[in-house]
Amino acid sequence: MQEIIASLGTRALPVLPVVQVQKAEEIFPIGEALATGGIHALEITLRTEAGLEAIALAKKRLPEVVICAGT
Repeated sequence: MQEIIASLGTRALPVLPVVQVQKAEEIFPIGEALATGGIHALEITLRTEAGLEAIALAKKRLPEVVICAGT
């Protein structure tokens, strides 16, 4: 994970996907698809009650992705 974070500082990210989920487990297919496509960072919004739980689950199950929190 530290290698991924370090590499983010040395390259420009074309996008930072902002994701809003209604159920926390919805984050898995989204995060996996983004990582497979080469995007290793995403922001999960806190606009729904599932936001915090989605962040916690994503950090556990998607270690290669940098998880950010947003509004």
